Amino acid sequence: MLQHWHPLCSSRTLRRTPMRILIAGHGLVVFRTTSGAVGLLDDSCSHRRMKLSCGKVAGECIVCPYHGWTFDRNGAGQSPGTPKLHTQATAYETREAHGYIWGRLAGANTLFPTVNAAEFAPVRPLEQILNAPLELVLDNFTEVEHAATVHKYIGYDLSDMHQVRSVVTHTADAVQIKNAGPQKRVPLLVRRMFGIHDNAEFHWEWVTTFSPVMTTYDEFWTEPSSEIPIGVRGRICVFFVPVDEQTTRLVIFPSFRLPWSPLVNRGCLMFRGIARQMVRFEIAQDAKMVDQLADKSIDIDGMKLSRFDRPLALHRERIERIYRGLAIPSGGNHSSLDEASRAG
Repeated sequence: MLQHWHPLCSSRTLRRTPMRILIAGHGLVVFRTTSGAVGLLDDSCSHRRMKLSCGKVAGECIVCPYHGWTFDRNGAGQSPGTPKLHTQATAYETREAHGYIWGRLAGANTLFPTVNAAEFAPVRPLEQILNAPLELVLDNFTEVEHAATVHKYIGYDLSDMHQVRSVVTHTADAVQIKNAGPQKRVPLLVRRMFGIHDNAEFHWEWVTTFSPVMTTYDEFWTEPSSEIPIGVRGRICVFFVPVDEQTTRLVIFPSFRLPWSPLVNRGCLMFRGIARQMVRFEIAQDAKMVDQLADKSIDIDGMKLSRFDRPLALHRERIERIYRGLAIPSGGNHSSLDEASRAG
């Protein structure tokens, strides 16, 4: 999994103190040198396995707190007590972009993910920890049915869910879902702020890719009679980073486009703050609901699944094949997903 680019930490939080990052249970240390360069190594000193993240930065090196061994950004290590004794730690490639530090295995040929479109105004990124495995968290964030009961401002009312059109398409490396239906009833102030009305049709579309696991959402409204777009358009990129087998960290990059000139769109700082808080609120509702699951096994066989659950098996296959790089056996028993397909 470390061959894919992962968001590690925000640039603003990485100062002189090293930080420990867990990806699928693998410990990494990210640090910024005196010159401002970023290093990323395995978080284990090759001398006596102390966590380097407990150490400090001195010049262009990180210093192990146990015996003072030093390691530069390329992983070259040296003992202060035995100067001729050298070692090599595993070093990773880093990139600083979109206000974040990113990392992957050095020499990997994976592509850097696309985060923000040029015509959208970026909102400061945010993070959320969810107490569930990667697959279950992705399940929650790539189906629309729960939005009727869990979310306050986005989605569709429960009484209208039967009217929601949901179309799933997929390729070898991506899964796309397009939802459309009557907008959920929300307070007048919210409707005015987003430039929509009671009868607007809400479109909730997203594409999930798996190197790394990320979903890009497009949220917009149209006039139901003409399908002409109205109001604010939102775009949110969510990265699903497995911390360990039972914990997933979300890194969320929201952005928006107002229905006016690009200059107004870029300069509307107040709306950025409001948009960020609304995204934070809705994501927190997801975290609470996922935490209450009675069974956090990723197995889907035996479930009574609906037409909105078709992507579950598609996502699991691509997570194993693309993200984890594992061979997938032919065939397999997915009776629940077959039933869901017939239900549509």
